[in-house]
Amino acid sequence: MNGTAKLILDGEDNNDITIMSVEEPSFSKQNMSGAIAYLESYLSPPPSDADKKSFDYTKFAVKDSPKEVMQRFIEDIVVNGTILSLETILLAVECLTRSNDSVKKAIFRLDEKRGTSGGKFVFKKWLSYALQIMEQRRQSTSTDALPNDEARTEEMIAAGIMEMICSFGVIKKEKQLEVLKTKFNVDWVYIVEKVSSL
Repeated sequence: MNGTAKLILDGEDNNDITIMSVEEPSFSKQNMSGAIAYLESYLSPPPSDADKKSFDYTKFAVKDSPKEVMQRFIEDIVVNGTILSLETILLAVECLTRSNDSVKKAIFRLDEKRGTSGGKFVFKKWLSYALQIMEQRRQSTSTDALPNDEARTEEMIAAGIMEMICSFGVIKKEKQLEVLKTKFNVDWVYIVEKVSSL
């Protein structure tokens, strides 16, 4: 499935995202199991065989050592426009939230070659894409609408990204939110208002 994240969050021109799996109408346990196996080499603690068969995505963080693994995670997963599934994005967001400050700082470190940071991709691509799907589904009159208590992956991604920024020990004060906006073009207040409106 190919999708282009609209400029919902005043995003960049290049917001193309390719999701390799078939999009499910709700959270897919099978896709999450696949995501855990797919990201295995980046995760701490290392997933056991039982973990790979489960769908519990709330126990992992991104390895911070060696640094090469952390950097590969940013390059191969965060800034890569091709993603295995929405559940892979959800797992990656949860892992970043649970990671230590060295990983979170690395995510927002400016990549001179790209002229941007991994954190910007999280907000401008992943969150925009999740919000786009949320908008499309709310406007749809499709008969496959889920019960209100049925989890939708895109909503879980949006909520996860909101929680992730709140967990950042590296962003503690209002002044740092302004730096987030001016340096990385990530307007936290606008993002919260946009997500709340959907």
